Amino acid sequence: MNGRDTTRGPSTANGQDAVRGRWPAGVALVTGASRGIGAATARRLAADGMAVAINSYPDEAMLSAAKHVAAEIEHAGGHAAVYPADISDASAVDELFTRCEHDLGRVTALVLNAAATAREPWTDITEATWDHITNVNLKGAFLCTRRAFGTTTTTGDASRGSTSNTPMSGGSAGGSAHGTRGGTSGGIVTISSVLARLGAPNALHYATTKAGLLGFTRLGCPLFPGLWTA
Repeated sequence: MNGRDTTRGPSTANGQDAVRGRWPAGVALVTGASRGIGAATARRLAADGMAVAINSYPDEAMLSAAKHVAAEIEHAGGHAAVYPADISDASAVDELFTRCEHDLGRVTALVLNAAATAREPWTDITEATWDHITNVNLKGAFLCTRRAFGTTTTTGDASRGSTSNTPMSGGSAGGSAHGTRGGTSGGIVTISSVLARLGAPNALHYATTKAGLLGFTRLGCPLFPGLWTA
């Protein structure tokens, strides 16, 4: 089975009703889920009964890998669809969520896993490389989080909000990675790295962004108690 193209409707694997909004365990969006931790997370969430939106960077290799992950999930009886998008681009993030909401329903769990990295001495880091890694790892997490809470990413004016999606809202104390459709719970998981604390001589840019992601999460938690935990 090939990974499902999101231009087609949601899967009806195991005879389950794939009508929008019929996912009892919720809908999970995992960024950077074409391989590694992201792919493993997508498989686990699907095994737990969630419909999974697999985000990948929109190049041929990443997209092919993401489709393979989706095929594995559906072969195992789960539900998954692939949504290529560059999460460092605000309009792409907005389209990513809009398509996912249209196909699967409101995102109740967001896993911020996508990351760009490189290994090179800090003296060789170019401005372009620094900007790319910072934009994906930090800006991308911000844009996805903002969109998950129902604020616009296309104009930069968060006060306008969204006219189409239902944003996440607080759940029980301690948060939950498994929101309930028709209820109010949801959850966000941020994936950092041990390098955020230990550093790395050849990955200054990557380690810096992962440290920034820890700060982003810790400062965000008090703003959304019961939803976002460090």
